[in-house]
Amino acid sequence: MTPKIKTIEVYLDEKEARDYFSYLKNAISQAIKDSKNLPFHSILNEYFLDILTMVSNKQDVINSNYERIACLPKYQNDNKTKKYFDWVEIFRLIKFQYCRYSNRLVSYTESTYSSIPLLITKLIKDREIKIKALDMGCGPGRIMTELSDLYQNSFFYGIDYSFPVLYFANRIVTEGSILEFPDRILSDFDEPQKNDYASMTIKGFSRNNVQFGIADISEKLPFDDNSFDLVTATNSLNLSRDPDLSFNEAVRVTKKSGLIVVADLLGWKMDREPKRRIFADGASFYSYFKKRKDIEVIEYFYGGPYCEEYNGERMDVFVQHTICIRKK
Repeated sequence: MTPKIKTIEVYLDEKEARDYFSYLKNAISQAIKDSKNLPFHSILNEYFLDILTMVSNKQDVINSNYERIACLPKYQNDNKTKKYFDWVEIFRLIKFQYCRYSNRLVSYTESTYSSIPLLITKLIKDREIKIKALDMGCGPGRIMTELSDLYQNSFFYGIDYSFPVLYFANRIVTEGSILEFPDRILSDFDEPQKNDYASMTIKGFSRNNVQFGIADISEKLPFDDNSFDLVTATNSLNLSRDPDLSFNEAVRVTKKSGLIVVADLLGWKMDREPKRRIFADGASFYSYFKKRKDIEVIEYFYGGPYCEEYNGERMDVFVQHTICIRKK
């Protein structure tokens, strides 16, 4: 029997939720129109219509008389964040997080998504323990997929500001069915290209100790002080509009002696304001945590590699920095 898909929680105030879903409705409706001529339109259309139905069912947080096309002010000039409402970016994230569990059976990002759960099992050895954990900027939910299986008596909350990416996270992590995604094919130089896309299928999971919700990690988190035994943030702080605020919130919601694990890709673009440049390199990343008096650095390492978009001609390689912290 297929498990019942859990509802995605909305941790937004009424006005923001109203603006958010109004914006999202129009964005998805436009995506349906824009994708009509794509060869894999039927795959996209099924997902888009399902998301639209779920958005429509959020009428308790949407004012039915609120008909203007809302544009979220904080995303108006923030292309780095706004792209996470883009289905191309969402499918890219799903591909790199779940390739290991797909018909492709290969993943060039596995060093990240396997090493973090392994690190946590070294620090929390009791697999039967009942802990409460939070994943900040969870994306498609791969870290929660692993941890919810390793600690089946515990409960995991995943928050992200992209409802579409949470839709797929919810289906992959909790539904247990096979999902199909279009994937670009990059042929090697000496091989003739037959098709430029193919279908990637992922066998979903049936986790019942996971809850996803919409929240902005760049602002005050919707949780009380000292709520969680474990907080993780994987490749999300560098996307925050205010990484320092985001980490302060992570510390606030973590219990005394609780663990915080941060893994990220460092650097900054020329158009980023100074407060988004605090993790410019490994030295600044490590010193930011080391100099704080409210936490203790347990372990730090960097390497990877974290690889994306590969063929015989191209492979983008990033260095992954990981730090494990205990709250004093």
